[in-house]
Amino acid sequence: MLYYSGYGRLTSRVYALWRTIKLALDYGALVTMENYICYIVSKIGNPDTDKLPDTSGSKNNYGFRNDTTGRMLCPCIYNWDDPSVRQGLLDCSLPVNSENHPLLAYKDCKYNEQDEEEGLFRNDAVIRLAKLIFTSPSSINEDTSSKAATRKGNAQLAGLTSMTPRSIAYIHCQLRHLMSQRGSYTSQDGKFNLYEYYWMVVDAIETGDDDFKKGLMDYWNSELFGSAQGLAPAVVSRQPIEEGVKAKKNSANRLLAQREAKAAKKAAAAAADPAATAGSTSG
Repeated sequence: MLYYSGYGRLTSRVYALWRTIKLALDYGALVTMENYICYIVSKIGNPDTDKLPDTSGSKNNYGFRNDTTGRMLCPCIYNWDDPSVRQGLLDCSLPVNSENHPLLAYKDCKYNEQDEEEGLFRNDAVIRLAKLIFTSPSSINEDTSSKAATRKGNAQLAGLTSMTPRSIAYIHCQLRHLMSQRGSYTSQDGKFNLYEYYWMVVDAIETGDDDFKKGLMDYWNSELFGSAQGLAPAVVSRQPIEEGVKAKKNSANRLLAQREAKAAKKAAAAAADPAATAGSTSG
């Protein structure tokens, strides 16, 4: 899965969340990485409109061989509905690199060359994948944009309470990999470099004007967390250890008992020989 140490602490946390998906998903007997990826794709696709490949466990029919995945991967400068473009992407006669956004970066995979910001970073499939990672699998088909979350998701429990340019870029890179034919993760897919594309998304957001940035962040936070402001940090309270519980034999209580005994021994020694204690501290 996508992870670069240069991304910083936030991406490290996001990567940790991604690794927990296997435990969170009810994926039954799926055991191979390709099976697992196909299952995720089946979850983030729209069953009413998307014609996704079968989820039998092979990604051979992904990428430019499938109408839905091909449209998402198609560079925005090309017209996917043009048969010659499809053939050119399939036989690699048309260049595909990280210098242009794939159509998955746009709402409904529709690109307006007269207005590059129209629908940018608002694709529903990207939102569904973000929900899968940051909240829970059951939230994928929920409309959370108009209601605040009532339960803590993976992100909130890990301290991620609002979306950032980097977390949005991370999700776009993950979706780009999922739509490709690659069974295992690699940062390089032909001439398309996910590392370069990650920073391209980050820069596209951070260099936008205040209206663009606020509108985009409010949109993502509302979609994922039900509030434009995001969520309040999850508070994990530490319960005091009751006397009855202290008697139980476990690592925490044994450590506590030994520390209390050491402290009592130290206090007794100090009381018995104040001069020695004073000398040891002054020296």
